[in-house]
Amino acid sequence: MTSTQTVSRSVSPAVLMLRALAMAGALALATRASAQTPPPMPSTIAYHAGNEAKLSGLIISRRGDNLLVKDETTGQLSMVSVSSTTKIESKAGWMDMQRKTKDARSLMPGLLIEVKGVGGATGNLVATKIAFHGRALRVATQINAGEVELKAQQRQTAMMAAANRDSFAAAKRRGRDSIEALSATNAELTARIANLDNFDMRDKATVNFEVGSFQLSDAAKQTLDALVAKSESLGPYVIEIEGFTDAVGPADVNQRLSTQRAHAVVAYLTDHHNVPLRRIATPSGLGPASPVASNETSGGRALNRRVELKVLVNRGIKQP
Repeated sequence: MTSTQTVSRSVSPAVLMLRALAMAGALALATRASAQTPPPMPSTIAYHAGNEAKLSGLIISRRGDNLLVKDETTGQLSMVSVSSTTKIESKAGWMDMQRKTKDARSLMPGLLIEVKGVGGATGNLVATKIAFHGRALRVATQINAGEVELKAQQRQTAMMAAANRDSFAAAKRRGRDSIEALSATNAELTARIANLDNFDMRDKATVNFEVGSFQLSDAAKQTLDALVAKSESLGPYVIEIEGFTDAVGPADVNQRLSTQRAHAVVAYLTDHHNVPLRRIATPSGLGPASPVASNETSGGRALNRRVELKVLVNRGIKQP
């Protein structure tokens, strides 16, 4: 009995050492597996074959004719396929009236696009039409050329270097902060791209005309002088100009007269106040449309013989 107990005590330290080494190895493998576990990915939309669908979002990446697009509202991912029959165009000008045909080379990461298409055989969305704003393309081009610096990416790089010196827990905290900063920067950039064609009205004015005339009165000129003076402090702005008539007379005559009234206002702004034409949206003559008073009375008709001006400021441009 005594001999057996002596042997048991002499083997025990070796067994304990082996157990300790095994536990350390298991712990190291578990830590490495935990570090290599990728973060969860956003959900991906699978489209039913043959069903029509549309989406609006940012191009995250591109491989050949396949675009990975992140929905700007839900954050879900879609695989969009471009074919030789896909119609690609950019929108520009006031109310997106100008359309230009583009080729697939314009579809680059960072571009905010609107897609219409049908579901493909692999759950992708086969695009029949892709549209985007010209200003959004310029922003995406700047991003891809390196002209737009994302400070969050610089912070992430510095944090990755620091993680080599810090503990795993500290590196994990730094990575989480970097992802949050990058998400905030991406959200701001997305919002600015989305707002490139959204405007806020900051001021407005109306000038009136005599029967059958498109000549500006002294009172009308004073109104325009005051509008320009107030607009100079707004930074980048656009003036929307619409001309109108009363309901008396032939439709074609009223249409022409309303256009002449709008152009008379444009001429005064450019000639007397040196307002650049790029600050003036395409002037429109709308005839007797949208009356502000009854055309059954002389007073009402006088109010309807007018040009309306609206001073608009772009939401996507930061003001000084």
